[in-house]
Amino acid sequence: MYRKGIITASFMLVALAFLAIPVSAQVPPQSTSTKAVSSGKHLIKKVKKTVAVKKVKKIQKMQKIQTVAIAGNEFSFLPNEIHVKKGARVRVIFTNTGKYPHNFVINELNVKSKTIKSGKKTNVIFTANKTGSFQFYCSVPGHLDKGMKGTIVVE
Repeated sequence: MYRKGIITASFMLVALAFLAIPVSAQVPPQSTSTKAVSSGKHLIKKVKKTVAVKKVKKIQKMQKIQTVAIAGNEFSFLPNEIHVKKGARVRVIFTNTGKYPHNFVINELNVKSKTIKSGKKTNVIFTANKTGSFQFYCSVPGHLDKGMKGTIVVE
């Protein structure tokens, strides 16, 4: 038992002595050459430039969007004919001005908005990638049959 106590006490003294050594003496210093620092600064500049370029491209992309506001009610769209350029990114801001739920659909351009309640708005963004005249309509059952349709002309 006496030996066990001496071993435990010795171990504790070694541990305390190790803790008393400054951290800088325990770990060998890292190399900090000016070349490494310079390279790191260059990398940071490159990352910042890439982020800035992406932001500019996003803004330019947003500026090229053609926005069209369309209102839908029982049982029509206003306006009921819209014109866009081929290749244009188009944002349709669809507002339900009627009493019943409505939506906005263009099958040929793969466009379908959410069905929204009276007084609500929704946006759809798409690329007009085909030329021609295409029907847009409300796909709520019975609404197309009652005349809720219009035409988009892609030129």
